[in-house]
Amino acid sequence: MLREDPLTDSLFPIATGYFPTARDHVLKDRVSDEHLLIYCERGMGWVDVASRRHEVHAGDVLVLPAGLQHSFAAHRRVPWTIAWAHYAGSASAGVLSLLGLTAEAPVRRLGKAPEVVSGIRELTERIASTADRSSAFTMCARLITVLEACAKANRAPLQALPLRRVLKLLHDNMQADHTLSDMARVAGWSTSHLTRVFRQKMGVAPLGYLQQLRVQRAAQMLIIEAKLPISEVALRVGYPDAYYFSRIFRKSMGLAPREYRQAHLGR
Repeated sequence: MLREDPLTDSLFPIATGYFPTARDHVLKDRVSDEHLLIYCERGMGWVDVASRRHEVHAGDVLVLPAGLQHSFAAHRRVPWTIAWAHYAGSASAGVLSLLGLTAEAPVRRLGKAPEVVSGIRELTERIASTADRSSAFTMCARLITVLEACAKANRAPLQALPLRRVLKLLHDNMQADHTLSDMARVAGWSTSHLTRVFRQKMGVAPLGYLQQLRVQRAAQMLIIEAKLPISEVALRVGYPDAYYFSRIFRKSMGLAPREYRQAHLGR
């Protein structure tokens, strides 16, 4: 009904759901005629697309375009809790750019977004009970509301120049010993104001974001540079103390660096 109706055929949901602690959730080498949006509320997972693996953490959103082969899975020890929506329509391809994503970089940080989870769960109930045209219109409007919630989070940091300067500082030089005062000075704000705005926009405090950034970069290096000693990986992402790095990494990823490398490389 939605696909044929001229008032809903531009963007409409096909199937939605909510998987809490989705242990053993694995999908391999799939190509779909529909687009798929996933929001990770808790835990972790990964997605393979365009010959690259992307880690997915709590607070991340990802979009897998139609026609693109992909695989994904929940983390074995810290499985994700996800809200997801398959959607289609003549305007559906534009959702990627709306969220600031590309097929090569389909994952981005969204932060805590309860409105996305509640919106998708409401959609799930409506899809199961939709029987008339009016309900169908409401369902499509709810999907647009969910996507707009994701898009606002994408636009907000770009509209805040001070925050963008702080993000650039952290991304360009994550190994440096940044303090909250350093970041506040770059933004031109007080430390309290920076912390409040950063947490509101990014879903985590500045130093917590830096830690996440370092751990995610370390996770990539452990796989891509398989022969690099773990102590050197730690140093390159800003942790001179390899033992402290290992504790931080295990807390974030559920595995020690050596275990993480072995799990992904099969060694």
